[in-house]
Amino acid sequence: MSSHALSCVSAFGSQLRNPVTHRHAHHVRQHSRRSQARPISAAAAISTGPHTAAELPPSLRNTTAVLHTAEGAAAYVLGISHVSKESCQHIEELIRLVQPDIVLVELCKDRTGLLVDPDAPPPQTWCTPRFSLTGLPTAPGWPTADQLMGLLKGTGCTPVSAADIEDNAVALLSTGLFRSVRVAARPPAAASAPAFAVQPSGALQAVAPLDAIEYMLAPRQLPPVQQLSVKAEGGAAAPAVDIQARAAAAAAAATGGGAAAYLAARAVLLEGQPENVDVSFEGVEAGKPVALLHILPAGQQRALTGLEPTAAGGAGAGIESFQRQAPRRANPSSSSSSGSSGIQLGAASKQALAQGAGSIGQLSSAQFTELVPWSREQLARGAASSGAASGGGNALSSFLTSTYAKYQGAAGRSVGIAPGEAWRVALRAAVAAGASQYHLGDAPADTTAQRLASAILSASLPRILGSLVASVASGIVLYQGLLDSGAPANPAAVAAAAALPVVVALAPVVAPLVEVARFAGLSAREIEDTVRLKEPLQAASADAPIVKLWGEDALLNWPGALEPIITQRDAYMARSIAAAASGRPEGLTPAYVLTHSGSGATLQYAMPVGGEAGACPPGAGAGQYQPLPGPKTVVAVVGTAHVRGMIRQWPAAQQDTSLKPLL
Repeated sequence: MSSHALSCVSAFGSQLRNPVTHRHAHHVRQHSRRSQARPISAAAAISTGPHTAAELPPSLRNTTAVLHTAEGAAAYVLGISHVSKESCQHIEELIRLVQPDIVLVELCKDRTGLLVDPDAPPPQTWCTPRFSLTGLPTAPGWPTADQLMGLLKGTGCTPVSAADIEDNAVALLSTGLFRSVRVAARPPAAASAPAFAVQPSGALQAVAPLDAIEYMLAPRQLPPVQQLSVKAEGGAAAPAVDIQARAAAAAAAATGGGAAAYLAARAVLLEGQPENVDVSFEGVEAGKPVALLHILPAGQQRALTGLEPTAAGGAGAGIESFQRQAPRRANPSSSSSSGSSGIQLGAASKQALAQGAGSIGQLSSAQFTELVPWSREQLARGAASSGAASGGGNALSSFLTSTYAKYQGAAGRSVGIAPGEAWRVALRAAVAAGASQYHLGDAPADTTAQRLASAILSASLPRILGSLVASVASGIVLYQGLLDSGAPANPAAVAAAAALPVVVALAPVVAPLVEVARFAGLSAREIEDTVRLKEPLQAASADAPIVKLWGEDALLNWPGALEPIITQRDAYMARSIAAAASGRPEGLTPAYVLTHSGSGATLQYAMPVGGEAGACPPGAGAGQYQPLPGPKTVVAVVGTAHVRGMIRQWPAAQQDTSLKPLL
C-alpha cells in the first residue's frame, strides 16, 4: 500500500472521532396546562392486539407510551432528554425489560457518526462495498475479476485492517499473474456510515467506512516459452493420450510470452483431465518451464492459475515485491477482547452480557441477517448521488442550529455525557438484549434543514424588513424633530432610538439562544431536575400539548420552527415505527443489522429491500436487508417533545406507512 493510501486510511478514523454534532433537540419548558379536548379513544389511537405489554416500572411510566399494531406487535415509545444521564439509564432499563426485536432511534442516515464514541481511539479496521481491480486483462483464459475477488479479505463490507488490505495485494501477486500491485483507498463520502464489529466480550468496535479500495494491476512479464516439458506425478496422466503430444500442443499454445502464455498452455494440458487433476509450473524464469500434472487431495479444488508455485509469498521472477507499511498483528479484527478500544457497554448492558443475554455465544442464527449485495450498477449510482447531495438549509439556519448545538453540547458535558450518547447507549443495549435490527427512524437532516430555513425566513423576514423600514423612518423623523425644535441632536441617542424596532423584531430569534445558554450554565443536578418529566407522556387526551423541556427545547420557540422540527418529523417517525413493527417496506428506514462472516459478528449499515429511495438511497451501506418477519416488540427512543405528536399520528401511520409524501 502506498504511503498516501495508508495516510488516507488513518485519516478516516479521525473523521469518525469527531462526528458533526446533530441535535434536533425537541424540548422547552414542561407544560401541564389542562386541555379541554375530547378524551382519547383507546380503539382510535392504541388498538389492542394479542401481544401483552410489559408492566412498566415507576421509573418508566412517565417517559414511555405503549402503542399496538393491528398485527399484534407492541411499540414502546420512550421520550428522552438528550443531555440527561437519567434518560440513558431509562433507555437501558426499557430495552433490557422488553427484549425488543427492533430498536428504532430518532437518528437519521446523515448523522451516523454520532454512534461512534468520541473518546474511543481511532478505528483500526475499515469496510467498503466497493472493491475494484484495474488493469486486469480480459483476454480468454484470464481469471475474471470475481474469481480474483474470491482471494481477497474484506469483500462484502467485511471489516479489514490495513494489514489485511496489504495481504490482499500479496495474495494477488501470489497468483503469479502480475508484475506489480498498487493499492489506493478512496476516502468516504459525507453520507458514509461506520459499521461495528461485535467483540466476544459484547463490546462494539467502530469500523470506519471507505468509499472504495482499488487494486491497480500490471501483468507479469516472463521470458517467451522456448521449451515446455510435461511431467506427470502419481499417475495423473493415465489413462490420458500420449503425454508428449499433449506437451507439444501446450507449447504451441504458449505463444507471445508473459503470464498469458502459461494460462493458454495450462488450458491445453487440463483439457479432458478429471477434476482432481491439476497443472502447475516451475522453472519459468529461464523460458524452459516444466508443467507438473498431479493428483489433488480429496476435496481440494484446482489452483486458479498454475503459476502459484512461481510466486510464493508474492515474490518471484518478474514480480516487484509489495512493500508493506502496516504493522503485522495477530487477529487484528478482534484485537480488543476487552472492548477497551471500542465502544463500551453501559452498566446495565454489561450486566445483561454477564448474564449471557448478549454475548456472542448466545446469539442465535435467527438474529443474523443475510444482506442482499448491491449490484455494480447500484453502487455506481449510489456513488454519483452521494457526490451530488446538498447540505440543505441556509446561512441563517446553520448559524442558529450550530450555536444552539454548542450550548446543548455544553449542557451535556456538564452532566457528563457527550453528544449522541443516547443513541450509543441504545445501540449497545440493543446488542446486549439480542435485538436483530437497529433502525435510524428520523427524517433526513438535509430535508429538515431546508424546511427549517424556509420556515424561519418566512416567519421572520417580513417582520425584520418592516422593522428596518420603521427604524429608518423613525430615525429621520426624530432627527428632523430635534433640528426643528432647536434642541442639540445627539447622533448616538437617535441611533439607539431608531434601532429599537429592529431589536424587537429580532427578539424571537435571539431569545431561544439566550434560554439555552442559561440552561447550559446550570449545574448537573439542576439540568437533570429541569429535564425530568413531571407528567406521563401518554396522556388521557388526544390533543394534549407537546411536553417541552425548558432550555433543551428552546429552539422550538424560533418563529415557524415547530412545524418542520416537530410536527413533520412526528409523522415521519410514527410511520417508520409502524413499518418496522409490521414489515411494510415503503416505510422502513436505514438500519444496522447483525451479520456474520468469517471474522465474527458485525453490525452493518444497510437499506431495506423496497425502501423509498429518498429515505434509503440505493448503493448506500453494505447492501439491502429484508423486513424482519413477525416482530413482537419494538422500542423507539425519541426526544420527549415528539411522543405525544407520534401518538396522535399513530392511527394514520398504521393505515399508510409510505415515507415518500413526507420527503
